[in-house]
Amino acid sequence: MAAVGLVNGINEKTSPLSSSSSASSRRLLPPDRETVTADVAFNIPPSGIIPKRTMADIMFPVSVEDQQFIVRCMAKHGDDYARMSWDIKLNNEQYTENQLRKLGNRFLKLEPGQRRVDVPDKIKHLVILEEKEGEEV
Repeated sequence: MAAVGLVNGINEKTSPLSSSSSASSRRLLPPDRETVTADVAFNIPPSGIIPKRTMADIMFPVSVEDQQFIVRCMAKHGDDYARMSWDIKLNNEQYTENQLRKLGNRFLKLEPGQRRVDVPDKIKHLVILEEKEGEEV
């Protein structure tokens, strides 16, 4: 097997970490720890360092491109998401009916300051309904 580059019994040549005095020099743990926890082993930062939502996420829950896309779809099809999903000329990203419904609902729930495109006349009544529902809650 050595002729083809394969080694037989590779693990027999290495010694375990816990045996002999050289184990302390090869120790992976800090001297004050006896066991490894997940945050040390995988170098997980404390939760205070992980960023929460950024200002862009708060200001623009729907990107400007997505707003323009869903407005074009809603201008043509209203709130019929099934027809939007089958319109291959307009829906060139091939979003499914549920993806379009989620995108449409997020667009309709945007506050007026977050919208970067004009709302088509076909769906203005839906935007007004969303704003009234938000006031009632």
